[in-house]
Amino acid sequence: MGMTLMQDDRMRIGDVFQVNRTCLLLREIAAVQRPNVATGLCFTRLAFGAERASLTVERPGRPPLDVEVGYDASRRDLRVLLSDKGFLARREPARHDRMMWMPRPDDPGPLKHGFVLRELSESGHSWIGYHEGRSWQADMTDIRYAPGSTDVHFRLDALSCRVDVRIRTGRPADLINVAEGIVDRIGYLFTNPSARRRAEIRNGRVTLESGSVSS
Repeated sequence: MGMTLMQDDRMRIGDVFQVNRTCLLLREIAAVQRPNVATGLCFTRLAFGAERASLTVERPGRPPLDVEVGYDASRRDLRVLLSDKGFLARREPARHDRMMWMPRPDDPGPLKHGFVLRELSESGHSWIGYHEGRSWQADMTDIRYAPGSTDVHFRLDALSCRVDVRIRTGRPADLINVAEGIVDRIGYLFTNPSARRRAEIRNGRVTLESGSVSS
């Protein structure tokens, strides 16, 4: 099934309604991602639209699956939807939402990706309170999985370019306070951009990486 590209894609940073509904959906997706890593299942792209989200799900030996869901979709809804499309998904373990864990450097990429999604789902305060008073406004448009990273994409009001924040997943240190780190990195573009960053802005795309606040 082909994915329909949606106009007005966004999660507005600082908008309580949009942040909360997106974080709730991310929590449910993370709850499906983690227990199904052994089968190779991975939510490789999440795009945030005005009323619905577009998800791309991949599994080895199968073509990518593109689906759309409402922001109120539960983990059970997601499992049923995937199973109906031939992507059988296991239920999360008991007390999943209360389990504290940190992926190891040698864990599979999709497991680390699931951890990042969960961290982002629990970071509503960062997108609202921590961002409050900043000089920039932005929309989070999509999240993508890549080997070795989870990439979060933004469209900034004041810049005619995309800003991609690459969260490296190889080191546990890069997986702590993920959302606050993103807010700080983007803010640095406005307070003290390097010559390299200014050139990227002119070229229409800025890529920031974990630990690259000052570069």
